[in-house]
Amino acid sequence: MSHRLQGTVVLGIGTDVLSVQRMRSCIDSPAFVNNTFTEAEVEMGVSRGDPAAYYAKVFAGKEAVFKCFGMEADALRSWTEIEIVDGGQGQPVVRLRGQLEALAEAREVREVLISLSYDTDYAVGFAMLTGEAGHGD
Repeated sequence: MSHRLQGTVVLGIGTDVLSVQRMRSCIDSPAFVNNTFTEAEVEMGVSRGDPAAYYAKVFAGKEAVFKCFGMEADALRSWTEIEIVDGGQGQPVVRLRGQLEALAEAREVREVLISLSYDTDYAVGFAMLTGEAGHGD
């Protein structure tokens, strides 16, 4: 996938690392899963060979997106307002909803780019907000 770079500015970056084992214990709670992941994310998680690793990388990705927005997003922290799904070619795609979507529009965010990965013990998410040069910067 290519992205247009000319005229693009970085409006925010964020990264997060999470223990897969920690997520393994968290997903034993249906309330945690329902309050943290969207229906589409849950469907993907339960279809995986290791749901904890999948949920850990999605959670790390969501945390990275929140960090992109900074302190203003802390007051809006609703985990299901960020949805991370498969973009069709294996790359993750971020969908924003609700107040976080409104904040992105107010900041003139054009795109939320994200990269997710995991190994046996840890998951990592890296996110970047981009916008048009001269807008939102």
